[in-house]
Amino acid sequence: TTLFRSLYNQGIFFINSLKYCLDTKYSSMPKSDPTAIAFLILATFLWASSFILIKIALRVVPPVTLATLRFIIASVIFLSVVLWDFGYLRVIVYFKENWLMLTAVGFSGIFLPNVFQNWGMQYTTAYVSSIIQASGPVFTALLAVIFLGESLGPKKIFGALLALFGIVMISSGGNL
Repeated sequence: TTLFRSLYNQGIFFINSLKYCLDTKYSSMPKSDPTAIAFLILATFLWASSFILIKIALRVVPPVTLATLRFIIASVIFLSVVLWDFGYLRVIVYFKENWLMLTAVGFSGIFLPNVFQNWGMQYTTAYVSSIIQASGPVFTALLAVIFLGESLGPKKIFGALLALFGIVMISSGGNL
């Protein structure tokens, strides 16, 4: 039941985030909005707890099955709430216009990372897994340079290198 409670909480966070995306009245929300900050803190807590719950679930469920179950359960919950909030026609129109992008993002941005995370967590601790995945912002910054043309100044480069060094040191137990 703890696994399902975590999935439910992650689903509620996603649904609220989706509301912001689909409802145009939030499109100009300031970046420092307290509600946005609260959602980000909640997301961080839920992601942190998910490593523990996944490690527990992997004792009884194979990695791909676990990722599939999480994806199916979350999809049913998300779809139900989105249909309730926005209505069938609005959701269908949005999906018809964006089905390829939604499918690609769902598969490459949610399903595959969860499969790889589950496989990896079989062979390491939840702590090491969370530290390795904490390198996400570093890779996000690099990908933003490549795909969005964003710039990296000397401070960002130094911070990224320092973060990667820390991740390598923690992951390797200090044994390079």
